[in-house]
Amino acid sequence: MSRTLIRFHDEQATRWAVQFGSRLAVLPISADSTGELLSQHWDTIWSVKENEASVNRDSVRLCAPVTTNQQFICQGVNYRSHVEE
Repeated sequence: MSRTLIRFHDEQATRWAVQFGSRLAVLPISADSTGELLSQHWDTIWSVKENEASVNRDSVRLCAPVTTNQQFICQGVNYRSHVEE
């Protein structure tokens, strides 16, 4: 299972949320960077439930999810033979 993390700005501040369909469950945390979010709030990200999604995604301004001074390195696997290599 995966989680879709959303960084958004509302009339009060920039916040983080987990997306469930078109609704957002706002995380009760303060994290200034993507790195801080992932390193210090992992349990909170995974503990939020779908019934907590009370904010309509269309009612907020979305922000880039990767903050400055962050780097992600990802590896994709297209075929089983790639895994075996």
